[in-house]
Amino acid sequence: MKAINLLAQAYSSMHLQEDEISILMKIECESNVDHVREEEYDDLRSFIEYLQIDDFAFYDDFYLNYSIPHIGKEFDLLRFGDNRVINIELKSQKPEEGIFHQLKQNHMYLSFLEKDAYCFTYEVFNHQLYMYQNDALIKVEKDILIDLLKGQKNCYKDDLDLLFSPANYMISPFNDPVRFMNDQYFLNQEQYARKSEILYAFNLEPLQIILLNGSTGSGKTLLIYDLIKSLKKSCIYHIAPLNEGQEILKSKYRYCIVNEVSKIDYPAIDYLIVDEAQRILIDDLNSILENTQKYHVHVLFAYDPLQIFTKQEKQGTCLRIMEKKSTLTLNLRGKVRGSKEINYFIEKCFDLHTHVTYHYSHIHVYHLHQGQIDSFLNYLVHDHHYTYIDLMNVNQVIGKEFDQVAICIDSTFYYDDRGNLASNNTTYEHDSIGLLYEAMTRAKTKLTIAVVDNLELYKVLLHILDN
Repeated sequence: MKAINLLAQAYSSMHLQEDEISILMKIECESNVDHVREEEYDDLRSFIEYLQIDDFAFYDDFYLNYSIPHIGKEFDLLRFGDNRVINIELKSQKPEEGIFHQLKQNHMYLSFLEKDAYCFTYEVFNHQLYMYQNDALIKVEKDILIDLLKGQKNCYKDDLDLLFSPANYMISPFNDPVRFMNDQYFLNQEQYARKSEILYAFNLEPLQIILLNGSTGSGKTLLIYDLIKSLKKSCIYHIAPLNEGQEILKSKYRYCIVNEVSKIDYPAIDYLIVDEAQRILIDDLNSILENTQKYHVHVLFAYDPLQIFTKQEKQGTCLRIMEKKSTLTLNLRGKVRGSKEINYFIEKCFDLHTHVTYHYSHIHVYHLHQGQIDSFLNYLVHDHHYTYIDLMNVNQVIGKEFDQVAICIDSTFYYDDRGNLASNNTTYEHDSIGLLYEAMTRAKTKLTIAVVDNLELYKVLLHILDN
């Protein structure tokens, strides 16, 4: 989205129908908004009349109806200067409590930009201006807002998505346990909806068995760890080795997290969350179903059907049992973690028939011989701060994420007749394709692939990068 002149936009929208206003937004703001209500521009014109300033220059460099990528958080008006960011919400009529909570949330989002943030709401019906200040809502005169706008220097004019990185808001409880426990993160609209549905169901009788299906990057992990904050007497059974972040949550913040089914203390809990449930063993699943019934414990199985490593996981027996026993099944369909670029590349890499066109600037692919690999990986890790993920040790990084990831693809990988990535590797105990998928999806911003003695596959990956 690009900045506009607010006054020119308001004048231009007069006498336009809603579909024509949407076209105006797409052209002038480079907005992806599909539908704009006519009343929104009526509110905008009312706000301009309220300010009583007829100078076009005063209204330069505003962003209108901006939404943060992946998260969906919306702002009516934003303007950014070197010294401060100003947000103005336009509301026809809204209770003061609702205004306060919206501005407080807006202020929290904008605080990540490390500028002084000023948040206002103009209520059209009463021609009243509100300001969020020191965790309180106060009524103010328009002169305060006008002076702040006039005092903005060197206003930002470029694509706003460059300022709002989802990584600032969608943190990992494992990588940033302190920020997580200090509530320095936000759930998107879909996560909020699933959270509300889960909490509502857990208050029902009879006993609830809930399935939560979310693919890599959907924000499933953040959601279930956020849920624990609302569930007293709860425990997480994590079907993988515990990582450093989980150990911090256990020792410093008293989270109950276990990775052995025998350590679940059913009499002490009311809620059990099983994470990475697609990996559960049949005996462990039967034990959980039996004991949650015996001790009246609600259970949530969180899983990703695409992240399967073993032959047993591929058979899907445990997932079918969970589906049969479940009282509620929920899905997380959006992508909140990982870059769009990496997500698109992975989709195309595993299925050549995927229709994706993208400019890949943060993905690098090299062809090397076996004798060159150690030196190359050492160069990436020590000189460029990459995290190297060995496919044989993928279970050590389940649920974690890293800014820059390096992986190796050896000569056992190939594309079958249907254009699907395949492997004839018999070295690994687990499925090679599943391990590779898990490793690649750990990358947040950059992915480097070293193809080892496999020129044919390397050429295919080059063509993917060249679209």
